[in-house]
Amino acid sequence: MSLLREISKVLYKSGACRLFVIKKHGVKLRFFPTKISRRLWVDSFEKRGIYQLTERFFLHYLKPGQVIVDVGANIGYYTLLSAEKVGPSGHVYAFEAHPKSYKYLNKNISLNGYKNVVSVQTALGDKLGKIKFSNQSKDDMNSVSVDGGIEVPLDLLDNHLISVKKIDLLKVDVEGYEKFVLLGARGTLDVTDTVFFEAWDDHFSKYDYSLQDVFSILEPYGFSYFVNSKSGFKRIDESYKAVDCVDLIATKSPNLFSGQVAV
Repeated sequence: MSLLREISKVLYKSGACRLFVIKKHGVKLRFFPTKISRRLWVDSFEKRGIYQLTERFFLHYLKPGQVIVDVGANIGYYTLLSAEKVGPSGHVYAFEAHPKSYKYLNKNISLNGYKNVVSVQTALGDKLGKIKFSNQSKDDMNSVSVDGGIEVPLDLLDNHLISVKKIDLLKVDVEGYEKFVLLGARGTLDVTDTVFFEAWDDHFSKYDYSLQDVFSILEPYGFSYFVNSKSGFKRIDESYKAVDCVDLIATKSPNLFSGQVAV
């Protein structure tokens, strides 16, 4: 383990982490006692951190005035990055189910003084009600639970975005529950240009589906598909298998990565 990681572990366990502010790409996050805060703190000192590929996409895609939806916002790094890049003329909608992560999300929004963010504490799926959500120490891995946990509200994304006429980017990172989020977002997908989502069949299998089921939901909307890889944004089709955890991009603008895509 690197020295930075050892230091982050000591700060995390002692609670002294709260004295530190993480700065990345123009945004600030409090070093809260969370695993993702630890990773971001270490990452902020490294040229090639673990978030490099995802950051590359966001920094390439985000423009002033855009409307961004962040499902699975956690403590808010991509919410904040989006709010910074779309500016006061843009809007960001952030959804986080876990109450502690949601509290930290709002504190980070306030730390940056952003007024263009709406945050909602709810899990998202294909029905209304309540649902069990895990409450593990690896807080970046918390998700809809199949074997108990805390109870959180469950809602459809469509219910929150009825008045939104155009969405530039819908980011979904919900540790395997992506299919159900998208099933509850059919109206949202109609007005969404690009969907950025985490894909891994190991995660999907927890809920008895595969990546091909996600492609089946997206197929009627005319998306083209890309994988975010080290060598660029590579075009893929519906036969692609998510054998490792990757970021996939579904877009109605197939020239989005013109000149950058390794085909």
